[in-house]
Amino acid sequence: MKQVILFKRLRLFMKNLYSYNASFKKIITFYTIITIIVIIGLSTSFQTMIYTRSKNNIQSQNNVINNAIIELVNQKYFQAHNAVKTLYANANYQETIITFLDIGMDEFLLYSLDQFYKTNLSPMKLMGVYFENIVNADPSIQSISLYSNNEFIYTYERANSFFYRQGTEKAVIYSKIINELNLSGNYSFQPHVKKEDGDYTFDIIIRIQDSSTLVNKGYLIFTHNLDSEIDTILQSGANDHYGDFILAHNNGTVLYDSSNRSFSASSIKEVIATSDASVIESSNFDHHFFVTPIGSTDLALINFTPTTLVYKLMRPTSLIIIVSAILSIALIVFLTFTYSRSYSYRLKTITDAIDKIKTGDFTSRIQLDSRQDELGSIAQNFNDMCHEIENYIDKVYVLQLKQKAAELEALQAQINPHFLYNTLENIRMRAAINNDMDVSKMIYILATFFRKSLNYDTIITIEEEISHSRLYLQLFQIQYMDKLHVDIDIDPAVLSYSIIKLSIQPIVENYIVHGINLNRNDNKINIKGFIRDEEIWITISDNGCGIDQQTLESIRSTLDHSIDAKSIGLINVHERLQIQYGNAYGLSIESALEVGTTVTLRLPCQKRLI
Repeated sequence: MKQVILFKRLRLFMKNLYSYNASFKKIITFYTIITIIVIIGLSTSFQTMIYTRSKNNIQSQNNVINNAIIELVNQKYFQAHNAVKTLYANANYQETIITFLDIGMDEFLLYSLDQFYKTNLSPMKLMGVYFENIVNADPSIQSISLYSNNEFIYTYERANSFFYRQGTEKAVIYSKIINELNLSGNYSFQPHVKKEDGDYTFDIIIRIQDSSTLVNKGYLIFTHNLDSEIDTILQSGANDHYGDFILAHNNGTVLYDSSNRSFSASSIKEVIATSDASVIESSNFDHHFFVTPIGSTDLALINFTPTTLVYKLMRPTSLIIIVSAILSIALIVFLTFTYSRSYSYRLKTITDAIDKIKTGDFTSRIQLDSRQDELGSIAQNFNDMCHEIENYIDKVYVLQLKQKAAELEALQAQINPHFLYNTLENIRMRAAINNDMDVSKMIYILATFFRKSLNYDTIITIEEEISHSRLYLQLFQIQYMDKLHVDIDIDPAVLSYSIIKLSIQPIVENYIVHGINLNRNDNKINIKGFIRDEEIWITISDNGCGIDQQTLESIRSTLDHSIDAKSIGLINVHERLQIQYGNAYGLSIESALEVGTTVTLRLPCQKRLI
C-alpha cells in the first residue's frame, strides 16, 4: 500500500515538474542529471577505494601467514643443502654414498661385508646412520632416496628401506623426472602427484658429485610432506588471516591446499603465470588471488580470498555511502526544483515584457521585488533602457539621423576621389606641356599613391603594399636627388601572401621624417622579405640617425604593453598586426644612435581571400 501511495506521489511530482515553461524544464533536468552523475561518480570512487582498502587489509593480515609458510619452504631447502654439505665434509659418508651409486646394491652389500671384516666398520650401516640423522632432524621428511646414474634407486624411510632396480616403476618415474630436470645449480624442487592417502609431497633433488673429480655420480632426493607444519602455522594464526592458502609448483601441481577444493592444474598454472612480479594479484570470478613466488625455487604460495568476504567487510561503510548519496540526490533535486520554479516565473515576467517591446510598446515595465540578483539587475536595466529609448526617440534619434545624413553628403562632396584624380592629372599635364618633367613625374606618382591609399580593401597582398611603399620612396628620391638610395629585395614566394594595408609604408615614412640626414649623400633604406620557420619576415633597415637607448626602451615598453596610440606609426602598425594575426606576431625594433634602425615585421603565411 505504501509503495502505491509513493508511486502516485512521484507521478504527481513529475506531472507538476513538467507543467512549467521550457526554460524551467531544461534547468531542472540539466542540474538534476549533472548532480546525479557527480554523486554517482563520487560514490563509485569511494566504493572502489573502500573495496581496495578492505582487500589490502585482508592481504596485510595474511602476509604474516605467507611469510611463515615461505620461511618454512626455504628452511627445507637449507636443511637439504646442509645435509649435502655434511656428506662432503665427512670422508666416510662421501666414500660410502659414491661407492653405492657406482656399484649398485648387490656389489655394495659384498663391499660392505668386506669393509666390515677389514675395518670393523659397515658402510651399509654408516649410510643408514647418515640417513637416520637427517630424517630425525626434520619430521616433515617422509623419505630420503639415492638415485644412481645407472638408474636404480635406494629409498630410506623412517622404519624401512627399499631398493628399486633399473626398469622398475619407481626407477622409471625418477629417470624421466631427472632427465627432464633443468637443475639450477645443484638442486631443484620437484612436486609429486597427490598420494592415495590424501597427502601432498614434493622432492628436493640435489646432484651428488665426486669432490675430487667433480664427476656427477647421481642424486640425493629429499621427499617432504608439509601438511602438518602448514596446518600448525594456520591454526596458530586462525584469528589473523582470511581465505585459504595453496602451495603449488609452477607447472600447476598442488603441494598443499587448505581449502581442499581440488583446483585444476591448468587454473593454478594460469594464476601463477599472470605476471613476473614478486607479488601478483588477479581476479578470477569469485576469488582474489595473491601469488608470491618463493625465492629462486619453482614453487609459489597462493592466497585466495572470496570476493564475498571482501564485500562483507566493506558492507557497513558501503551502506552509509549509498544512503548518503540517495539523500544528497533527493535534497539537491528538491532545492533545484524550488529555486528553478521561482526563477522560471521571474524569467517569464521578463520575456513577457520583451514581447511587448517587440510590438512597439516602449511603455512596458517590469515590476521589481526586493531580491538583488541577476534577474533583478536585468529587470532594472530593462526598465532604464525602455525609459532611455523613449527619450531618445522623442528628442534625439530623428534629429541625429538627419544630421548624419547631411554630414555624410558633405564629406563625400569634399573628398571625391574622381575630383582628386582629375585635378592632379590636369596639373601633371600642364607640367609636362611646360617641360617640367620632374614635377610631372612627382604628380603622377602622387596621384597613383593617393589612388592606392583610398582603396577600401583592408587586406592586400605584400606585392601591393611593397608597390605602395616604393611609390612613396620614389617621391622623395626625386625630391632629394641623389641623397637617398633605396634597395628592395623581396623573395618572389612572399609577394602573393596577404598583409594589412599600410603596414610597411608608415615605417618608411618614420625614416623619412625622423631618420634621414640631408647633410649626407649616402642615406640608404633597405626593405627585405623572406620566409623563415613557416613565417613571413619583412625587415626595414636604414643608416639614419638612430634612436637613443632611453627612447628605444620607451618604444619597446609601449609595444609590449599594447598602449593605445592614435598615430599611424610603429605602435599603430604593431597593434593592427596583433589584432589581425594574434599576439605571437607584430613588429620588433633594434636601433643604435648614429648607426641606424631596423624594424622587423613577423606575419603568418596567409593567402588573401578573394
